[in-house]
Amino acid sequence: MKRVPLTLILFSLSTISLFAQGPVITGPAEGIGTVGVNSSSPAIYTPSPASGGTPPYRWTVDNRLPAGLQILIDDGRIFGTPSAATTGFPVTLRVTDNAGQTATKLITIRIRDALNFGP
Repeated sequence: MKRVPLTLILFSLSTISLFAQGPVITGPAEGIGTVGVNSSSPAIYTPSPASGGTPPYRWTVDNRLPAGLQILIDDGRIFGTPSAATTGFPVTLRVTDNAGQTATKLITIRIRDALNFGP
C-alpha cells in the first residue's frame, strides 16, 4: 500500500460586527379597546418581546396615549380603561436597551364606543 501525503487546509469564515445591534420592535400595527372597559388582560396592545440589543429593555411612548391608558415599561403592553372613542390614534412606541440604543414603531390605537342597549 502506497502512502500519499495529505494536506488539510482549513478556512474559517466569520463576520465581525463593529457596531452593536440595537433592539427591534415587532408585533401588530394596531391595538383595539372599548370605552369604559378595563383592558389589563388582555391588554389593548401587546408587542412581541423585544429582541436584539442588550436586555433589560425599557418601553415608553414618544407622544401621549388616549385618555385612561398607560404603558407597562417592562414589556410595552398598553392597558387601562379608555374614556373616549378614537377612530385611529397614532402612538410611537420606543424601546431602549441597557446600552441606551433605541428602536421605534408607529402603531394605531382604536377605541370603540361601548354598546348602549338601554334608553
